[in-house]
Amino acid sequence: VPQAPIPSPTCTLLCTEEYPGYYEFEVNVNGENSGKNWLYSYVLNKLFININAVIHLSFKCNAFPSGFYIRAVAVFSNSDDFKYPVERCLHHRTPENAPDGQPDNHIDHVVLVDHPWALYECDETSQRRSVRMLLDSPQAGTDWVNIPFKFKCKNSCISGMNRRPTEIIFTLEDSTAVVYGRQKMKIRICSCPKRDKQKEEANNDVKNDVKNIPKGKRLMTPENNEESPATKQRKTDEMLQIPVANLKVYLKGIDFMYNYMLKTLKKENRNPTEKERQCIKEYREKLISHKKFYYA
Repeated sequence: VPQAPIPSPTCTLLCTEEYPGYYEFEVNVNGENSGKNWLYSYVLNKLFININAVIHLSFKCNAFPSGFYIRAVAVFSNSDDFKYPVERCLHHRTPENAPDGQPDNHIDHVVLVDHPWALYECDETSQRRSVRMLLDSPQAGTDWVNIPFKFKCKNSCISGMNRRPTEIIFTLEDSTAVVYGRQKMKIRICSCPKRDKQKEEANNDVKNDVKNIPKGKRLMTPENNEESPATKQRKTDEMLQIPVANLKVYLKGIDFMYNYMLKTLKKENRNPTEKERQCIKEYREKLISHKKFYYA
């Protein structure tokens, strides 16, 4: 019985299911290196980044076969728009936006690799744009290989992505485009990563709270029951105080603790304890209440 050809990794109905595969393929974002140009939300698995900002994404396998590539293709997340290719808007498609000294054969591409050896492709059937980069072996002292990415159009551009949610599909492939691993990451290319990250995380928490309420019930604040002196003393001992120079430093510290707790919960694949949940809630409320100062 003749076998059907293997679908292209950039076909119209490409697979988006995460698949580590034989080589245990992984993608990592080092949130500790984030700055004003990009932020990563561990609770949303989403990157918030400025247009044209460069971010080094880390890739890992249990072995690094010779001649393998990393491919990145942007897709729309919602079902209605998934079949359409993600392209730059008319403004960001002009020749003035092409990198200096490089051909404009990737002027429609949203996802770029900041390296002269990057290969830009367009699927003739689906019209999906993708970029491939040869996967080197890791350098001494690390198990990861870094590849610099940047993005050339915003999610809010009307003649392009037009506010539709997007994600990047990363595939580990050989030279014939056979897929050996797949990972994905949500992305928002925007003007203010901090603002959008905080807003979406807050909306996500509200949705989760509402989703967990049984029908006919409402959210209630737990009663403050009497506790034994020993219990009160233990909780008092767990509270730590440190001096901070000013409100800006204070808010940066809260932002770090907020993201660190979310990252830890995701890494340990568990739900927060009642105390952790309360801390996360308080951190978020403080950041939102001071957002005008913090984003200044």
